[in-house]
Amino acid sequence: MVEFLVEYAKSGRSKCKATKTTISKGEVRIGKVTESPFGDGDMTTWFSIDGFVIANARARKHTLESVDDLIGFDDLKKKDQKYVRETLKGGGGGKKATSSSKTGKRKGSSKKSKPAKKAKTSSSGKGGISGKAICVTGKITGMTRAVVQAKILGMGGIVKKSVTKSVDILVAGPGSGSKLDLAEAYGIEVWNEDKLFAALGISSESKEMEESDEDDEEEEEEEEKLEEGGSIKGKTVCITGKITGMTRKEAEREIKKLGGIPKSSITKSLDILVAGKDTGCLWIAVELDLAKAY
Repeated sequence: MVEFLVEYAKSGRSKCKATKTTISKGEVRIGKVTESPFGDGDMTTWFSIDGFVIANARARKHTLESVDDLIGFDDLKKKDQKYVRETLKGGGGGKKATSSSKTGKRKGSSKKSKPAKKAKTSSSGKGGISGKAICVTGKITGMTRAVVQAKILGMGGIVKKSVTKSVDILVAGPGSGSKLDLAEAYGIEVWNEDKLFAALGISSESKEMEESDEDDEEEEEEEEKLEEGGSIKGKTVCITGKITGMTRKEAEREIKKLGGIPKSSITKSLDILVAGKDTGCLWIAVELDLAKAY
């Protein structure tokens, strides 16, 4: 029998099975409890909430149907219960897995949650982008990421850099990564580049053939790492070196938006050091050595 439990991470040493990232101490995590293949009891596989959305959508059996089947759900704070419920609502569904409370009493649910929506991929040119929140991932033929985003803004669209439930459309070119997985889990509409070109009024004969530079690939990698690297909420973060596409102040503002705490120097209380380009200067090298020392 497979059971699911939810709790606050106790040590900060567990890792999400789906995203391969560390789950911070105190962060809400979901555990999938299965029988050990060695016959020596049960084993628990841990997931962050976003990671569980991906894993639950991919699973062929033993999926979580409702938060009512989560052991320990009632022990969470009200705001965290709301967060878990709303997040799983977009990616939950499938065959129900039974669970039990801490006392061993089985806990059933008469409610049936809605099945996960399938991401809609289309190559037709119908539908505008005005007022739509759009995220772009992967490579787009003949255009850099900056050009694509500028054209979306010019057509009245809203550019998003990460996939959340507020995103209306994900434009997925070749090389799409975790953003596409999340879009499928959340039921977000997915466009290929042909539909994007049609919506922008660009024919195949008149595409602007601009070389896609390395900055686009580096920006994509940085965004993927951010999405796969887990949340920086509540973490202290210090930046050194140059960050692609933004100033130091802009980077610190983005960190604050994500719930992080920017720091100007390295101390023992620092959680993350972001080392950008051109870290060869003496003072930067000293900072990096200090980070390693801690």
